Amino acid sequence: MQKTVYIMVGAPGSGKSTRVKTHTADKASAVVSADHYFEATGTYVFNRLELYEAHKACKKAFIEALDHPLVDLVVVDNTNTTAKERGFYIQEAASRGVRVFVDAVECEAAVCFERNIHDVPLEAIERMIARIDTPFGMYEVTHV
Repeated sequence: MQKTVYIMVGAPGSGKSTRVKTHTADKASAVVSADHYFEATGTYVFNRLELYEAHKACKKAFIEALDHPLVDLVVVDNTNTTAKERGFYIQEAASRGVRVFVDAVECEAAVCFERNIHDVPLEAIERMIARIDTPFGMYEVTHV
């Protein structure tokens, strides 16, 4: 089976993580996320000052999952609202001949705000949604 990457796109509370469970069901998969960095103690403790380190750890975990021979599917479960944020993952996967799909989840800001478990303010969610620079839905990235 050919290895595949799914890059999730969407605001906190949009349903990305719920959809990830659908993608990974019955597959040899790895889910990487900057959130995992903030869950190291078993409890989610966000610190904006550590965001760079969180994304650095996520990228490291992504490379490890891509190169793991028993992992068929790697899912990046971050907000990934811009092409720049998705670029590293797409380039690394493409350089290994791995198929890449983007799954952009559409959701109204008010709904995201009600569902998000990270206490992200409504105004921040609205800014994230406005930054999304890719069509909603799932599609394969065919050019790099």
